[in-house]
Amino acid sequence: MEQFPETPAPGDDLIEAGLVIRRLAVEHPALFHIVFQNRADLTSVASPPSTPPP
Repeated sequence: MEQFPETPAPGDDLIEAGLVIRRLAVEHPALFHIVFQNRADLTSVASPPSTPPP
């Protein structure tokens, strides 16, 4: 994170980043879909299935 300069308006920076992501999603929906298509699978891998108590 040290490579990014500190700015006087971090809220504006966050909004700008969100707009860039939105533009990517609108202009390239297939690429944006690839990023999130396996999201549900990752949660099942991250936590083992729970077993009922004895």
